[in-house]
Amino acid sequence: MNKLDAIPELEPHCGSWTVLDRATCNPVLETFHRRTAEKINQDRYVVLTTLQALVHRNARIKANGGWEPEPCKFNPESIT
Repeated sequence: MNKLDAIPELEPHCGSWTVLDRATCNPVLETFHRRTAEKINQDRYVVLTTLQALVHRNARIKANGGWEPEPCKFNPESIT
């Protein structure tokens, strides 16, 4: 798979991408430009739509009983 294929298309109601650190799942950047998202080092970071990033973060918080989650290893299968 081409790395550019890993950049998700924006949902109709979502206007930006969020870049997460793969080691911690913490957000490091929000961008409104696909060209910027395509330049991200995808070995170290993962690019998600902001909606996907928020769903991922909320699921991690919920799994930890409502508290801020510990740093994690990014699991791309957890993004739906």
